[in-house]
Amino acid sequence: MYETETGTMGSSNLTVGELEDMQYKKSRELFILCDKEGKGFVNKYDLQRLQPELSLPPEALEQVFDILDDDKNGYLTLKEFTEGFHRFIGIPAVPPHQEELVYGEENEEIEDQAFTDMLTTIGAKDVIHDDGSIKHIKELWVQLRREDDPVVVENFEDFLSKITKDLKKKQDDLKELETALKVKTIKCDDEVTKLYEEMEYQIKQEKEAILNKEKTKESNFREEMEKELYDKEYQLQNLITRQKEMEQKLKDINYSEMEAKTTNDRLAKDKDELLYKLKQSQECIDEQHSYIQQLHQQQKDEKRERSKIALKLTEGIAIERESLVKQLDHLRNINRKLQDDKDEAEARRDQLLNLQDELSEASSKECSSNSALARPKLKKRGSILADYFNPNARSNGNLDEDIESDDCFEDELTSIQEVEDEDVDHMSHKILQNGLKNSNNKTGKQKRLAFSKTGSQSSISVVEDLESTERNSLVVSNGERAGESAKTPERVFKIVFVGDSGVGKSSFIHRFCHDDFQPTFAATIGVDFRIKSIEVGGHLFALQLWDTAGQERFRSITKQYFRKADGVLIMYDVTSEHSLINVRNWLTSVNETVDPNTVIVIVGNKTDLYTDYSELSKQYKVASRLAQENNALFYETSAKDGSRVFEAMHAMACVLKEKEDEELEKVLELKSEPVKKSSCCR
Repeated sequence: MYETETGTMGSSNLTVGELEDMQYKKSRELFILCDKEGKGFVNKYDLQRLQPELSLPPEALEQVFDILDDDKNGYLTLKEFTEGFHRFIGIPAVPPHQEELVYGEENEEIEDQAFTDMLTTIGAKDVIHDDGSIKHIKELWVQLRREDDPVVVENFEDFLSKITKDLKKKQDDLKELETALKVKTIKCDDEVTKLYEEMEYQIKQEKEAILNKEKTKESNFREEMEKELYDKEYQLQNLITRQKEMEQKLKDINYSEMEAKTTNDRLAKDKDELLYKLKQSQECIDEQHSYIQQLHQQQKDEKRERSKIALKLTEGIAIERESLVKQLDHLRNINRKLQDDKDEAEARRDQLLNLQDELSEASSKECSSNSALARPKLKKRGSILADYFNPNARSNGNLDEDIESDDCFEDELTSIQEVEDEDVDHMSHKILQNGLKNSNNKTGKQKRLAFSKTGSQSSISVVEDLESTERNSLVVSNGERAGESAKTPERVFKIVFVGDSGVGKSSFIHRFCHDDFQPTFAATIGVDFRIKSIEVGGHLFALQLWDTAGQERFRSITKQYFRKADGVLIMYDVTSEHSLINVRNWLTSVNETVDPNTVIVIVGNKTDLYTDYSELSKQYKVASRLAQENNALFYETSAKDGSRVFEAMHAMACVLKEKEDEELEKVLELKSEPVKKSSCCR
């Protein structure tokens, strides 16, 4: 056998180097097959996992691993595996591609006969029919025989025998499955045929039932049609009778039509007469429309003149009320002095009660003299003040913060401190003549007039603003003076600012008037007053901005300024939930006092200080709901950075203009109706 193999190797076309290279590649492929995880080495467990593929017992695989593991470290590297594998199959461990040409001859006929006998012995000849597979097996079998290792060849033949048996078993199973499939197909065909026959029988029965049903329906339909035909004939007779009646009516209608034509001719003449009268009426209406337009233009001119006069009167009233502040201060001092005298008199009277017999006459004289000093002077004080004070004098002081707590002062001055609007207007004419001359002499300070009025008491406070350097007259707009040439406002609107103390009303007004932020403001005492011009839709309007005190003790004063207010701006602080809660109270006070057509705006100020935007969103929803419930506008602004300040005031001015235009249209309609009637009568 060794000689045969030697001769075969000698006659083979493969060199020793090529054979070694092929064995090296096979050993490398086997190593990669064992090392599925790519660790770079192989252990016993990796080799045993190939048992199903190699069909070798675990003991044989373990023995092979021990033979290959020379250093006994429990694992094989690629180099150790290759060298041991080559040594195991009898090939020297030399690198691939190191060829050594060995030529020999082999008897191919004997080798083919041996391979054929081997296939016949193991029964693979009838199983493997692929020439490529047989050729590949033959090459591998020849190579193993050349290794001169009968054990390996025997193992390879056993391996082929087992594979052949498995293939035979699989082929037998496949034939059984094909046979079972044919039987199943035949059964299915029989069942389909049976179902088809049953279906045809059912269709035949259903067809017969449908035919019987259609026959019955046709018979019933014929009877119904005969009955309906009889009814139609009866109806036809009735229609013929009605036709005769209608022909008779048509004759009557033709006769009536002749009469209607005559009536139409008469109505046409009446129509011509009415059209002539309508034309005359239309001419009268055009004349009245022209007259109404003239009245409308005249009313605009008159309102413009009234606006000019109102601005002048406002300045005069401001100057006059300044003098009243000083007068009221003097009245308060006199009242305190009189009260002290009264207290001393009562004390002396109590002390002298024990001496009533001796001093009763003197005590009664003293009481009568004291009462004569108090009451008569108070009754005449309104007319005496003009003799003691210069009406053009201006006061820089504010009302004392205890003016509301002095109950005695209010009771004593109730009858003398009633200053009605008619009296103020009467005094303003005198001030316009004398007071305006003195206003040009005062420069270097900007005056802000603060008014307050409660019940029958009127009070004024003057706050000096040192920011501007020179001012010759009352400020009307940003940087414009009343004395300078400027466009005259067409209308004047009174806007009252209300809200809790410290919400930023004064800062808001200062930002709107001067487009500037003043970081500090003293608390408003009573009411502060400013005028600002604004242009809306090409029309110039003057806004009287009344800044009221937000403190609780000035609430009674604030309510008095709601009277005749065109608009009310209620402000709250977005950083103060308490001020937002009080907005509802302010709305109640405003709705109780103002006219139903008064424009109301709710403004949330100080948005620049807010950081919690989720809370700000909640406040926004609450304030928006309040505005919707009270038919008011709502804005969130910041007097510090000026955001949405001018938008809020412009929106309010637009609504004020729309409401006043509606009122003017209503007045014009009321005036035009009687004129239209009189013209038509003519």
